[in-house]
Amino acid sequence: MPQDRLTQALPKRGKSRSAHQNSRHHAGSMMMARLRWTARRTLRAKTFGSIGPEPLEVRRHALRIHVDPSGADSIAFPSDAYVVIVHGSNGMADGERLEYSFIRPDGSVLSGLWLQWDATTQCWTNQSGFSSCGPYPFWTMIEGYPVNCDQTGFWTAQIFDNGVLVVTLPFMLTRDGAPVAITSPTDNQLVQLLQQTYTASDPVHFSATTSAGGSISWSAALSYQTGAGYPSPKLTDTRTFTTTASGVVHDETYQSLGGQVKVTAQTTTSDGSTVKDCATFYVEGPDNIDPNLTTNQLVASYTSSASRSYPSDGTPNLLTGVAMHEGTYHQFWTVLSTPTPNEDLFGLYSKFGIAAQWPHESYDKGTHIGLMMVKTTASAAWNWLTNINTGMGVFRMRLATWIDCLFLLAYPLIHGR
Repeated sequence: MPQDRLTQALPKRGKSRSAHQNSRHHAGSMMMARLRWTARRTLRAKTFGSIGPEPLEVRRHALRIHVDPSGADSIAFPSDAYVVIVHGSNGMADGERLEYSFIRPDGSVLSGLWLQWDATTQCWTNQSGFSSCGPYPFWTMIEGYPVNCDQTGFWTAQIFDNGVLVVTLPFMLTRDGAPVAITSPTDNQLVQLLQQTYTASDPVHFSATTSAGGSISWSAALSYQTGAGYPSPKLTDTRTFTTTASGVVHDETYQSLGGQVKVTAQTTTSDGSTVKDCATFYVEGPDNIDPNLTTNQLVASYTSSASRSYPSDGTPNLLTGVAMHEGTYHQFWTVLSTPTPNEDLFGLYSKFGIAAQWPHESYDKGTHIGLMMVKTTASAAWNWLTNINTGMGVFRMRLATWIDCLFLLAYPLIHGR
């Protein structure tokens, strides 16, 4: 939780509590005035025991939207949103520690948020080392995590008291009614390299609607790395552009590269604040490159090599054998491919059941890549033609070295030495 949010939640020594904070503090129990849903509606108060949740809320500028802790509800987080747990504690012991976590829809956990009470110093301390002091062993704690541009769907909030789970609260996050909403591309959309001999994508459409009425600024940040961490540094490609109004489409094409693309669209509202929406899509390889096309390219690369030091009438299908042995004739591979599956990059299969076509990794999780299993580079991973030419270069170099060694061994025999 950012320091300024904790500062707002816990006043400094000697600082008076706000009216709503005063209304919540009672010995032995806690009366919690629920947060206002709209300017016209204030929900009734409810009493909990010594440790219990207040309404879980999303903060967006000055607006607070809550979900009733008695059951799952829906929360919209169009911009600058925090999922916030607000709850009270009664009679905190010295050193008692409250920890908070949020479980995403895909099962991953956001954790590391905590508050700890020191009775000697009369201070609360959080995970960032920030402290707020005062004689308040019974206090309202607020902790949260930024969730705009995070996963939509059912989440679960949890509170642990000295490691013991004391609160479990389900809720749902949506992007309904956002001031800016990306309509294309969509989350987990797959874009394949199908054009220009399987080296380029079709145009990817970027479009968003906005009620703010202004232009929309975009960022599309691509990244890729094998399971073993190659290429190093990772392949990145960040593009920025602007669409002039709600619903306007901008196209981008991806050539000889792929991976995860995190997209952000943001605009400015009438009050001058910035609002944004996000989506994540993936650029993958084709389901299958025509084997005949692969064979023709391998033969052409071999027979057209200008610096060959071996007979021009050599074995024209030599590289096809290399490609079958090294990469099983596949530039791209999935987590379900056999006999050795690819790594589940970005957790797409484990989280969403999506078996994407990633560059075919070597058995050691991708120090080498593709048809010819050459050393992993961005171009060798995402352009199968480059992979073949690189493999041909390696083959030519090794053959020349072998011929030189053979000559050195044969020279004494030829000359009687």
